[in-house]
Amino acid sequence: MRAPSVLLVEPEAAMPLETAFRDAGVTVFRVLDAEAGWRSFVQTPPDVVFVGLTTPRRDAAWLLRRMQEDYLGSLPPVYLIVSAPEIHAGVPRLDIDGAVLRPVGGAGLPALLGQRAGEADAPAQASRLRDLFDLTLLSGDLAAALKLVCDRTARAFRSHDCVLVLASGERRLYAHRTPETTDQREALAARCELAAAVGTSLIYSGQTDCPSYLAVPIEAPGGGVLGTIALVSDTARRFLPDERQALRGLARRAGAELAYRSAHDRLASEHDRLRRAAVLDPLLGVMTLASLEEASAPELARERGCVAVLDVVGLRHVNDRWGHLAGDAVLLQLSERVRASLRPGDLLGRVEGDELAVVLPGADAQSGHDLCEGILHAVAATPFAVQEEAVDLRIRIGAVIVDPDTPAAAALERARQCLRQARAAGASLHILHGVPPPMRHTSTLDLVPASQVLAPGTTLGGMYRILHEIAQGAMGVVYRAEDMGLSRPVAVKVLRPELARDAALVERFRGEAAMLASVRHENLVAVYTLGTQADLVYFVMELVEGESLQQLLHRVDDAGEAVPLELVERVVLQVAGALEILHKAGAVHRDVKPANILLDRARDRVVLVDVGVARGEEGDEASGTPGFGAPETFLRGNEGPGTDVYGLAATTYMLLTGLAPFGGGIASRVVKRQLVETPASPSSLRGDVPAAVDRVLQRALAADLPGRHVSALEFARELSRALREPAGAPRPRGLARGTGDFTEGVGATRGAVFRVAYRILGNRLGTAWVRETCERAPDLKEILRPTVGNLQWYPVEKLGALLQAVPASVRDPKKVARELGRAAMTAVFARFYGTDPATATPAKVLGEVGRFWSRLHSWGLVTVEQHGEGARVAIERTPKDPLICCLVEGTLERIAELAGAAGA
Repeated sequence: MRAPSVLLVEPEAAMPLETAFRDAGVTVFRVLDAEAGWRSFVQTPPDVVFVGLTTPRRDAAWLLRRMQEDYLGSLPPVYLIVSAPEIHAGVPRLDIDGAVLRPVGGAGLPALLGQRAGEADAPAQASRLRDLFDLTLLSGDLAAALKLVCDRTARAFRSHDCVLVLASGERRLYAHRTPETTDQREALAARCELAAAVGTSLIYSGQTDCPSYLAVPIEAPGGGVLGTIALVSDTARRFLPDERQALRGLARRAGAELAYRSAHDRLASEHDRLRRAAVLDPLLGVMTLASLEEASAPELARERGCVAVLDVVGLRHVNDRWGHLAGDAVLLQLSERVRASLRPGDLLGRVEGDELAVVLPGADAQSGHDLCEGILHAVAATPFAVQEEAVDLRIRIGAVIVDPDTPAAAALERARQCLRQARAAGASLHILHGVPPPMRHTSTLDLVPASQVLAPGTTLGGMYRILHEIAQGAMGVVYRAEDMGLSRPVAVKVLRPELARDAALVERFRGEAAMLASVRHENLVAVYTLGTQADLVYFVMELVEGESLQQLLHRVDDAGEAVPLELVERVVLQVAGALEILHKAGAVHRDVKPANILLDRARDRVVLVDVGVARGEEGDEASGTPGFGAPETFLRGNEGPGTDVYGLAATTYMLLTGLAPFGGGIASRVVKRQLVETPASPSSLRGDVPAAVDRVLQRALAADLPGRHVSALEFARELSRALREPAGAPRPRGLARGTGDFTEGVGATRGAVFRVAYRILGNRLGTAWVRETCERAPDLKEILRPTVGNLQWYPVEKLGALLQAVPASVRDPKKVARELGRAAMTAVFARFYGTDPATATPAKVLGEVGRFWSRLHSWGLVTVEQHGEGARVAIERTPKDPLICCLVEGTLERIAELAGAAGA
């Protein structure tokens, strides 16, 4: 009788495995790569094949394909040798019988040779599976029911253990053999989840007992993973295809029952919570909106009063950086401070989301103003504590003085309208007597009417409860919501009404949502489902909490820094991987830009979001963003994967330089630049960028689609290689403070102003203008770059020369200078003034302009004449340049606005 044989295709050291098989009397054929493995397989077909996932020149997938397509006999069992990082990165779905985890030992693996496919007794297997038929998770104690499932499943499958890991919310583990310690439970759960990622038998060969795992995910109807169910054998075991199929069926049933039970429990709990919270908000302990209206109605019926609504400026940044639990903690601290500053008899409640309302009975215009000012100062007196870090946040108040018999609901709505006006003006307090004038939106994007924004607590599809609004966009409104069936947070995008009424568009979205829901990638936001309710059409997506690249760019710009090249490389590689999967599914994203790429700090990954604008080949409407959308998006050209290559390249360009390659603004102007201009090379704007990057981006930003890289991954890999090449010499950093000997008539300005000028002018006139300006005036090179230090000093003559370089045929240089002065103050005034100007009166801020001025400019003599609530500011000894005067005018005008002045 012939001795059994093993083919081992493994380039790494595998001596323990060879030794174990030879000690068991097994013939071992060891080769180092897949091609040699194929030749050995043909010459002497083995009884078992072990192959490493990656081998020189060819990989395991190639070898398996040759065996399946070119070999006419029956194939032996095939085991893949793989590492945990390779599993986490995504193992290809190969037709294998099992996987052996590195490091490879030899103990127990020869037992696999004795296992044959005909070994399973199908009738006996069916008899054992009948024990599972009467199990249910729909009633009784859930923990006891799950433990019973583990016990009976282990017996039915003749395995030593059955483990069930629930991953929604806090991870919980149930097992036939319950681990004794927390560490053991965590290790067991991690092994089961790793086995689920493999999709077949996973064998740990580095231990004496050689345990084997077979695991499948427990999925809920409609998408989403609830957990994992796994079979465990203490010895090397190849679980058969029938066993895998039966385990999947059990997992499907468990997923459906767990989702149903979770939804039922959540609805019952929500009903109880709403009943308990009818009077007090459960998070803040203040009145709910309904109870506030009821309590304030008799107070406002007797006498006039002040009604104010306030919110936290920058709370969204807290939510994005630290998570919504931190945002809730900020709201709790805010409510405590506001409550402490109120008089006896004043009322405090929560309107919705991050808005609180205060009712001040008996307050007239003066006392109402003083009470609101007191709240502002009480809140600003101490920084907020966010995860042991002190964060300076301010609040904004909109208030209205109402006459007796004013309905409480109407007064609150007027106060909220005043809050919106304060938000639009950048003021801390906006208070009016009577009905405020209509709100005027200054955004170019039409906002969804307030009547069409869903209120917190609204339930869609009986499953998704709206918590609060996250953002508005061209497609509609995005909300943070709770999936009550899976007890997890989700994002819900509700389409704009005019889009929802287009039946053909909705049908296309439905098909697209089904396609996107089938796409799974670590760096692509998961789309769960598309639903309709009455006149609403909505997407349900994975909620990713993190910082967008757009926020990152604002943050590094404020700090006077540049985005590290290592981060740029990581972002591009991960987004390219997501786009590759999207393109293989037949979709084009069309709106790849910094705002649609998130840095998920919790899971240390980059995520491409807003896939709801992706489409297949049938769509014909443009919805890209000028500056990042490829020309064909706006010219109704044939879009394809190269369209997203363009968006990713434009995003990369902005990460490197702080500018969009062709600027921004009106789409027609941007597209014209895209067709006729060549953007400035990034290496000319930032000294640490290798010149090789310029060539990669120039190809990716080609106006014609065929001229670009054929795939996002090709672009990303080429860029990655280019970023690793040596860069040229660092650029000069400008004059350090104290080293410049500024004589009479010659002064200096901080780099913060030049940094704003670089961003504003580059985005409005295009980077080609930046390049041409530096070629015409080499002295401007050191200030027309993204790495200008905020605190460095540069001669003011450079500022004048920069403003004179603006072509009058394109934009009025005087208007540009004034806009630059305003933009610079918007960006840096609070930092150089030393505090938020909105926390002081306009008269006080204007009276201290001289102190601020010397921190930003070394030229100009400032005098201030104050009279009542007004002030006259004069600046002498300025450069004799009309454009500098226009910049000063815009600077002072914006300072007055930031301080809350009525006019300048």
